[in-house]
Amino acid sequence: MMSTLRLSLLGICGGIVSSLATLALPAAAQVLPATAPLVAPAAAGETTRYSDDLMRVDFPTDWKIDVSDEGLMIANVTTEEAQLVATQIARIAASPGAVVNANIDSFIDEGAAVGRYRAVTIDGQDALVIWLSERPGVLSDAIATFIGYGNETVLLFSRYSAENATAEESILQMHLSFANLALENPTLENPILEDPTLDNDSAE
Repeated sequence: MMSTLRLSLLGICGGIVSSLATLALPAAAQVLPATAPLVAPAAAGETTRYSDDLMRVDFPTDWKIDVSDEGLMIANVTTEEAQLVATQIARIAASPGAVVNANIDSFIDEGAAVGRYRAVTIDGQDALVIWLSERPGVLSDAIATFIGYGNETVLLFSRYSAENATAEESILQMHLSFANLALENPTLENPILEDPTLDNDSAE
């Protein structure tokens, strides 16, 4: 197993909540400086918005969305598997630090390489973006974004092929657009979904 280094995100980027303080990030992982925007905003007309009582997210206009009891899936429309971009959004009933560490262990166990990571702010909350590569299957790359809401974590997990040169920009724009509307509707039932990274074949 790849050697890991316990890192304090308080030393990486100020403003990270204490529940994200200690993470088992691989020693070879590269922290990205927070001096520049993570990605340029999408141009007007390039995205459409999905919104319900619990969440809001923007995605490219030519992609499709599927909402089911198992959660929310957003994907582009393509007949070539190597061009597929598949995103799952899940709510997990655990603190962000616990969710991130569990997923890092899972990523390493499957043989994936944790390359870059960066602390960001999404929906006014502390969040962490991790880039993965060398995962099993055609969709060998992934971007995982963890957003902390106290004792709950929202995970956006997008898989794509290393050959897909345009996927990363669209994925990051989508992840950064997320808003947790459940905070505005506290009386609504807030379903807790399973972590999509724990069964990576379910959306293949």
